[in-house]
Amino acid sequence: MTSLADAPVAPASTLRRRVTRRPVGAQSADDFLMRERPQEDRRVSIVVIGPSGTAMVDRPRWVVQAEEEFNLLRQLPPRWDGHRASQITRDAVESAVQVLARVMSDVLAPPQFFPLPNGGLQMEWHAGGEDIEIEVDPSGTAFVLATNATGEVLLEGDLDSTGSDLYTALVNTLVELSERVATARRQ
Repeated sequence: MTSLADAPVAPASTLRRRVTRRPVGAQSADDFLMRERPQEDRRVSIVVIGPSGTAMVDRPRWVVQAEEEFNLLRQLPPRWDGHRASQITRDAVESAVQVLARVMSDVLAPPQFFPLPNGGLQMEWHAGGEDIEIEVDPSGTAFVLATNATGEVLLEGDLDSTGSDLYTALVNTLVELSERVATARRQ
């Protein structure tokens, strides 16, 4: 008998049945892909009512930009983060539009928009170490947090319909931040 006859001809790994495992996260990747299924219309339109009570044709610049951003966020499918993220809810968008309608104008710097995994969204302004963040949860509850460059809290609280003092303070903080941004751009 030869030593070749006593030993396997091929490495042991090829003699066993090979079991192929799905890579971790493959199910999430599959779920992330759009499947052929009917989907609700997720687009939103922001209508601005003018002094005459009719819809304005020439909407402010911030309205057009916000509408574009909200529509991008609303098109995110379930599990858009590769994990368990929910789609952005209509309530979150409606509440964000109401908050912006109370504080925005064309002289203010526009916010950045971000989706939140729970179905809410966040709007942020950042300049010179100062931060203003408005988080809107899936049910439409809005919360503001504004901090200065040293981390001191300037504003904090729920933005509900009765919080007119907080809205006034938010507008003033946004105006100050926007003025600093405009000054920095001119220099």
